[in-house]
Amino acid sequence: MVFIVIPYFIDQINGFVNLVLNRDLPISKAYKTPMLLFAIIYTFLFDKTRRYSIMLIILLLLMSASTVVNIYDQYPQFDDLASDLGYMLKIFSFPVLYFFFAVFHTRNPFPEEQFVRKIFLFLFGAFGVAILLSYMGFGIPFYGTTREGESIGQQGYFISGNEISGMYLLYASVFYYYVFKSESIINMFLGLAVGIGVGMLMGSKTAIGSSIICFFGIYFLLKMYRRKIGVINKVDASILVTFTGIMFLGVIFISQISEIIQPVIRHFTYRYNVSGDVVRFLTSGRLERAEGVLNNFINNYSFGHMLFGEGYTMSKTLQIANWRYSNSEMDIIDIMCIAGIFGVTIIYSFWTYIFLKIYQVFRNRSHELAVPLTIAFAILIINSVLSGHIIYSGVVTPNLAYLSVFILKQSHHSRNEG
Repeated sequence: MVFIVIPYFIDQINGFVNLVLNRDLPISKAYKTPMLLFAIIYTFLFDKTRRYSIMLIILLLLMSASTVVNIYDQYPQFDDLASDLGYMLKIFSFPVLYFFFAVFHTRNPFPEEQFVRKIFLFLFGAFGVAILLSYMGFGIPFYGTTREGESIGQQGYFISGNEISGMYLLYASVFYYYVFKSESIINMFLGLAVGIGVGMLMGSKTAIGSSIICFFGIYFLLKMYRRKIGVINKVDASILVTFTGIMFLGVIFISQISEIIQPVIRHFTYRYNVSGDVVRFLTSGRLERAEGVLNNFINNYSFGHMLFGEGYTMSKTLQIANWRYSNSEMDIIDIMCIAGIFGVTIIYSFWTYIFLKIYQVFRNRSHELAVPLTIAFAILIINSVLSGHIIYSGVVTPNLAYLSVFILKQSHHSRNEG
């Protein structure tokens, strides 16, 4: 509970204090940094096999590499070094928490799946309520407001719009799985309506697109898992066409009658016309930012900093000095500037390795929860490249790490029993 549920509410409180009360208090950092440090200490103390401890030591050494290079260059201040180490800890939060949960559950038995189900459905419900409350004045607009004062989407009191899209995807994937598990057409229809509805209320392209892909991906992967599908049969095809038709008709209907959705539709239309093509529209102008950041990385970073990064503070300073943006808003590029080529390679290799292990559980049919997590994991990795704020999300990474360890440990247990 401390690692899974509380970070969600801490982020909401942090956003309320900073954005509404205008108090610059690092509430989220004050909670999550000690949480990660506790996870590291716990892993070192109780990892009897030393397997996770050794991997954690390697990650920590890599994490501090850019700081060591910066000390050698003799330009950072103490505050900069502290900020760099804290930010690097965020980047490596997924492997740190994965190791922690793996060690923790060698000493403590996992709860029943029913408990996991309740926790993640509760988080999905709490997320939906937060978005609804935003329209009652308890939240902030996703894209700001129009000249007429209309809110364009809502995001609760969460500060990062990209990050909450990742949160929503992870919660929605578990929600959709249990919708399909009920094997009720009505539940499937209502589940899709709720999923798309929350995404539309947020006004996020990433949330809407990810939700649709997640819904249909889980539907067909679940049929493959249960060996009920070789090719798409007539029933599947009719369901797919019906749901797609209802979804688009519903969106058109809502956009015409709802004052809430209309600003979002107008914003999307405006952004598409300004972007000029689909790719630039979907990436929200990040391609231009990425090009500038990459050029800065190639032309202004020394060889050592290319390998190990400039650290958070100096990377931001260099980007602003040589380019008008402090980052690209794409995780893979921003992490490369902060942690270097080694850092971004290691972190994405670890994410990909765990994803492949989850996918293997799906292929082996060892645990059915691997179905939604396979889809969610793949989309999260893709979204981290295209939109950012996924790899170092203080809410996504604990939930993803816990679900990954839960599924892998449970599948291993079931194979041993079999």
